[in-house]
Amino acid sequence: MSKLKDLTEDQLKILEEKLNDTSLDEEFLQRYQIVKELHGGKSVKQVSAEMDLNYSFVLDAQNKFNFNGFKNFETPSKDKIDKPPNL
Repeated sequence: MSKLKDLTEDQLKILEEKLNDTSLDEEFLQRYQIVKELHGGKSVKQVSAEMDLNYSFVLDAQNKFNFNGFKNFETPSKDKIDKPPNL
């Protein structure tokens, strides 16, 4: 199983700013919280259980960060984009 890449000083600053941003959508805030927990040494399984989140969502957040840093962290999940409206 892969681990979270190390955060740079700039990424740590961004993380702290985003965790204190009250205007962030809940999904995006959760992604930043996941990175914080993973950076602290917890496993994807631990974070999933402790934050009561789907394992796949936590793993996806880790993979997003490992691939692009925070670049695409505030892009809605595919299921939110493709989901038809409730009528």
